[in-house]
Amino acid sequence: MNHFPRRLLLAVTLSTLIITAAAQDLAPPIPQKLAVHSNILNEDRVVWVRTPHGYDLGKDVLPVLYLTDGDGHINEIGSTIDFLVDNGRMPPLIVVGIANTDRTRDLTPTHSSDKDSSGKETMPTSGGGDHFFDFIQTELMPEIDKRYRTAPYKIFAGHSLGGLMAIHILTSRPDMFQAYLAVSPSLWWDHQHTLHQAQDFFAAHDVLNKTLFFSLGGEGADMQDGFD
Repeated sequence: MNHFPRRLLLAVTLSTLIITAAAQDLAPPIPQKLAVHSNILNEDRVVWVRTPHGYDLGKDVLPVLYLTDGDGHINEIGSTIDFLVDNGRMPPLIVVGIANTDRTRDLTPTHSSDKDSSGKETMPTSGGGDHFFDFIQTELMPEIDKRYRTAPYKIFAGHSLGGLMAIHILTSRPDMFQAYLAVSPSLWWDHQHTLHQAQDFFAAHDVLNKTLFFSLGGEGADMQDGFD
């Protein structure tokens, strides 16, 4: 991998480490709100697209960061990126923040059969992660590429269940993104199904020209066990 992606990933990693902070009021450059209809999900999806300062005056194509829980995090991530760009620490990039409708459905790769004391499923809509990424790959990405000056270098970033999906997508669709950031990934999900999937995947791939960053906060024993 050349120096450009390495510098980019290091800088984006620094910004992604704070994505669990509380959402702030939108600040310039104000993200553009887009409504994208998904035939795959059978619903309209809101995405927030934040372009860097001076984007309208430029001609360069830019890498794209796709961010889960985007409505809550795009502004703080964008402002951190602005700071790093202004100080020569990273190149500018476009941030696409995907707002939630059913977070548990979209950010889980398998269906959970867990039940409460009455026998009712606790997460009945879970397991729609692959459909969500079908939407991103075949509907959202083409729309973003059509509307903006995008480079082929794409990054996926998520935390908690979003981090779980970063690992899942890396090991099930490794060509979809060039880099993956998993912050406190919920690898405990479904008896560590995605963890076992990742172990099998990496055992079968001696070389993989991708970048993966993952980290963990003070999340407790279940998160720590899967992470370790």
